[in-house]
Amino acid sequence: MAYATQQKPSRQLSADEQQKIVREVRENAELHWNHERNNIDEATMDQRFRANDQWPDAAKRQRELEGRPMLTFNQLNQFINLVVNPIRQADIGIKTAPVDGRDDPELSKTYNAILRQIQYQSSARAVYAHGVDSQAGCGIGAWRICHDYRDDNSFDQEIYLERINNPLGVMWDPSARGPVREDAMWMMLAECWPISTFKAKFPDAKAEDVETMRNYGDPQFWYTTETVRVAEYYRKVPQKRTLALLQDGSVRDITDMGEAEAGQLPIVNTRKVNGHRVEMFLVSGADVLEGPTDLPGCYIPIILCLGGEVFMEKGTYRFGVTRFARDAQQMYNLNRTAMAEAIGLSPKAKWLVPDKSISKHMGEWQNQNKSNLPFLRYTPVAEGGVLHKPERVAPIDVQPALTQEAAMSRDDMKATTGLYDAS
Repeated sequence: MAYATQQKPSRQLSADEQQKIVREVRENAELHWNHERNNIDEATMDQRFRANDQWPDAAKRQRELEGRPMLTFNQLNQFINLVVNPIRQADIGIKTAPVDGRDDPELSKTYNAILRQIQYQSSARAVYAHGVDSQAGCGIGAWRICHDYRDDNSFDQEIYLERINNPLGVMWDPSARGPVREDAMWMMLAECWPISTFKAKFPDAKAEDVETMRNYGDPQFWYTTETVRVAEYYRKVPQKRTLALLQDGSVRDITDMGEAEAGQLPIVNTRKVNGHRVEMFLVSGADVLEGPTDLPGCYIPIILCLGGEVFMEKGTYRFGVTRFARDAQQMYNLNRTAMAEAIGLSPKAKWLVPDKSISKHMGEWQNQNKSNLPFLRYTPVAEGGVLHKPERVAPIDVQPALTQEAAMSRDDMKATTGLYDAS
């Protein structure tokens, strides 16, 4: 949690205010879960597929009981890499540019130098690539902007870009519609801490759940016998501001100015603005651990990298590269496993021989697979006027349909991802 313990709270909360914030966090977490449940379940399945867990649970149980093989030939990561690798290699960065001659070009160069330093010390290319990797893999990635002291002997703070390892831990206002949900009125980043870590960092906080709050979200989400979920909770607080247009065309914020001070300015016009400020809390399922802390700027410093989205009446369906290739991947695994199973069960190429024809040369026949003999000797046996000699029995061929189906499944993965072999 990068923002934790970096700044003193902007104000002290009463016990009632703390409980109100905790209830707000739990209600919003439940609201996000109800709105994004299908996307979370599907994204979790996408992540399982990337991690080589590609067989259905029922099939795994049945095959384990029967002792049958379950082979996995993970083809999906190569399709994701086709999307992510060019971004890893590209020189991607945040830059500014003067607009219509109204901005100072030298000031733009200064901003660009600051942005380059921020991105350099943050290893920003790795941050961007991780966000895109998750976006392509499960339909959602995320990174954030944070600030921290330069070192333990300084009061200077620096800005950093930081990747979010588990984007499914990010929750946001369901009413947000922006491309990166920049218009969300609240967001939170939740992660599980071991009980020992939680108690070491917050010895006075309650790790267990609060009985009176069980109506606000699933208690098991916030607390188990081994972990405590801790959330960075960001929210926008409405704030009215007054802007003044001066004679030289510049704009000043005169919200906190007195009438005498504002009267000395060459004001041409004024307007009221319904703005907001951003504050952050560190919250468990039972307590406000830190905060509120006022953050600079008017945006929540979490940036989402969202995959393809289909907006429907009852919600949004979100997907990445993996989603529609999962069935083809399962079929590929099934057919390749069936091929291996058929080969394993088919008999080896053996000989059909009369006992009398090889009895004198048994040693040679028994060691034919271990030594490089130029010939095999036998004794001709005649029965009923027919001369019998050893004959090789051909093994059973693997069904061509399995090979064709495996090839078709791989082509289906290319078709569903839109990523084909280079031509």
